Amino acid sequence: MMRVIHFFNIKEDADKEQVLHFFTTVMKDHTMTRGCVERRTLKLLDAHEGGEEVSAPQYINESWWPDVETSMAAFSQDQSNPEFSEAAKKTFEQIEMVRTVRYEEF
Repeated sequence: MMRVIHFFNIKEDADKEQVLHFFTTVMKDHTMTRGCVERRTLKLLDAHEGGEEVSAPQYINESWWPDVETSMAAFSQDQSNPEFSEAAKKTFEQIEMVRTVRYEEF
């Protein structure tokens, strides 16, 4: 099982509802029909390091996949559709990606 976590901020001038709709509905529908086991978007409340509060991204988009290959195939050109690609492009223009973490369970 492979997990992917994207930490991101929504830009100040962005359409917050559109961005969150994309992740919770459009992206979820797209990936769940292409092998994603589970996907969710969460709002971070705070973060701490060494007992001290530190700056943190606003949101997490987390997904679970059977393996790396299935995850990568879900976004390959031959499986994407133009409507999804356009919605993704518009959404990613409205966010700041802070960090992506991928890990496998063993």
